[in-house]
Amino acid sequence: MKNKKASIIIAIIMLIVGGIIFMRLKKSSEKIYIDDMPSKIRKIQLFDNDKFVFVAVNNYLDGVVLYGENYVTTVSSHTLYTGNLEKIPPIGNEEYYQIISYDIQSDKEKIIKFDLYKLLGKNNLYRAPNNAPQTYLQNGDDYLTLNLEKLSDHDLMGDNIRPILFLANGGGYNDISEKEMQKINQKQQQYFKNKYDWYRGGISEQIDANLAKYNLSRNENSLYPMNYKPSQINVSGSNFSKLYPELEKNIKYLNALYFRPKQYNEREWFDKIIHWFAPAGQEVMELYATDETTGEKTQIHSYDEFVAWIKAHPKQEEENE
Repeated sequence: MKNKKASIIIAIIMLIVGGIIFMRLKKSSEKIYIDDMPSKIRKIQLFDNDKFVFVAVNNYLDGVVLYGENYVTTVSSHTLYTGNLEKIPPIGNEEYYQIISYDIQSDKEKIIKFDLYKLLGKNNLYRAPNNAPQTYLQNGDDYLTLNLEKLSDHDLMGDNIRPILFLANGGGYNDISEKEMQKINQKQQQYFKNKYDWYRGGISEQIDANLAKYNLSRNENSLYPMNYKPSQINVSGSNFSKLYPELEKNIKYLNALYFRPKQYNEREWFDKIIHWFAPAGQEVMELYATDETTGEKTQIHSYDEFVAWIKAHPKQEEENE
């Protein structure tokens, strides 16, 4: 009787172990794919001496949109997830990482499409299941940087990472080192690094509060929908509405209004924002710089006035240097 019970227990254990082994083998061979849908571009328009770009999309929450000097780019991909695989296969025929670049000079008429995986050649083991490209301007040309990986959801280091730099128009690519990638990211940030601190005197907060009335937010060189809700944007009654009625027609589909990187100028960006989004007929937003020590307020009408105020009101640590 005891031997029979022991045999049953052993059989159960073997079934459990066999089931675990089977599930692991199944898991290691099961193919899972990650899909990225492209953003559906509704309108691209240059304006104000071609320094600024207005980009509208059908759905703000769709795929990634990248803003360059000459191209607006989105991505469509079907990529094998490799985090559950013991052996990494080369890119399959069913996989793709399609770059879709719109020439900003032609609205949506000139579109360049290419498959990055095909550009990388046969027997490539590196994929981009989770990482979005970043824009980079070099010698006036739009490039994209991307960290490719072998094993999904593993540390991006050593042999598991392959940083690349490639042209947004599909003209070619280069493998780069992780240090080179870091330098590129730092250099890109320099395009929009302001010389003066817009937070001085409370100016930045006041600009943001004025933009919020129209349901707009801003970053270094662009304006975009506040709280990711372009349908709530309403610029009626602003100088922008009177200056650009054609753009206002698509404002509720806004993805971004951006200052082209090569054209970027801190003074002009400051002055444009405070003029465009002042009430119609009013030259600029009503802004006051407040002395951090005395509380004295000085009205600011332009970037030059703001810079003059900053120089006349150095921070305490600056005075002690």
